[in-house]
Order: sequence, then C-alpha cells, then structure tokens
Amino acid sequence: MITPQQQEQILKSLGISALKPMQEAAQKAILQDNDTFLIAPTGSGKTIAFLLPIFQLLKPDQNSVQCLILAPTRELALQIEQVWKKMATGYKVNVCYGAIRWKPKSRISVIPLPY
Repeated sequence: MITPQQQEQILKSLGISALKPMQEAAQKAILQDNDTFLIAPTGSGKTIAFLLPIFQLLKPDQNSVQCLILAPTRELALQIEQVWKKMATGYKVNVCYGAIRWKPKSRISVIPLPY
C-alpha cells in the first residue's frame, strides 16, 4: 500500500487535487482483487483509476516484470505509458505496439568479394 502522502504526491504530479468517486470505487474494487470493469466517458480519469491501484500492488523488492497491460490501440497504450511516467513512481514502464507501416530507407545489396 502507498501512504496518503505518496498518493497526494502522485495526484499533484498529474495536476489532480482529488480522486473522483469513480476512481475511488475502482481503486477499492481492484485492491480487493475483484475483476473490475470501468465504464465512463472519455476524459473521466479511467487511466489513473486503474494505474493507481496497480502501483499499490507492485513490490519494490521484486526485480522483474510485475504487470502487463494490454491495450486495444496504439494511442491508448501510449496514453497509459505517458500517465505512468507522469506519476513518477520510480518503476520502469515500456510500451510495445505493432501495426506500424515500415518502409526500408535503402535496399541492401550483397556484393561478392574477390578472393
């Protein structure tokens, strides 16, 4: 669990003065180990609603992957990464996504070398 001071610092780094009722309810449900399904409008704070309890469940002495978040779109994956970084938790975050068009900048030519 994180202290109230730690949570206050995280919210401050995000520019949030207090959690919304939906975020508090999500935090309580997730920490009780319940499957949780959040339905709320865009911009209502769902990302912090699930990231804050995830942070509380991480173990600082465990030096391995502790959480995997799957997102349906690249944009959402990047948003989650950005919010996590703004939270300044001290935990590393990586985002991996696909569906990027890739064009090689040049062709590789194989030229036989003389012996």
